Amino acid sequence: MNILCIPVFLPLIVGFVLLFLPNKLKSTSRALTLIISGLTFILGIRIFTGGESAYNWLILQLGDVNLDLLLITTSLSKFVLLFAMGFGLLITLYSLKSVGPNAKRVNEYYGAILLTIGGSAGILLSNHLLFLLIFWEIVTVSLYLLITTGGKNSNFAATKSFAMIGASDAAFMLGVCRFYARRLYDMGNFGDFCNLRY
Repeated sequence: MNILCIPVFLPLIVGFVLLFLPNKLKSTSRALTLIISGLTFILGIRIFTGGESAYNWLILQLGDVNLDLLLITTSLSKFVLLFAMGFGLLITLYSLKSVGPNAKRVNEYYGAILLTIGGSAGILLSNHLLFLLIFWEIVTVSLYLLITTGGKNSNFAATKSFAMIGASDAAFMLGVCRFYARRLYDMGNFGDFCNLRY
């Protein structure tokens, strides 16, 4: 597996699984989150110190239409990825003490942390606007889940945050649609529509 895929998909897969674990397995959730966040930070260091690289995974092909997951590193994306993975590890380490053993929804909390880490890596490495939008929405939903695990009155705060982030999401989606529509008009070929890189 390509090194660029691991910090994106490993936290996403494990985080999704943690959302559905029973509360009896709180210690397992903590351990898995610590291991995965530590591993993504180490991979962030390796990606930062390595040269620029790219990964292309064909998701769907229908005639002339190709939908590819395009991951690429630039000097800026590697730098920000290093800090994002580092912050993910620091948040996990802080959570080990701040989230007590009697807290409710611990598995959801740690699952949302991993989803946020994986989604952030996807945003930083994606070189396709459609997948950038998908990873952006994953982070939005996972942040909502994180806030809702905060106890009493957290649902109101989560809804308020989701509404504010939703407004920026709508503007972002409008920009992506406008970009795609303009490029489609310029090319006059739907087969190139899904192959757009930014």
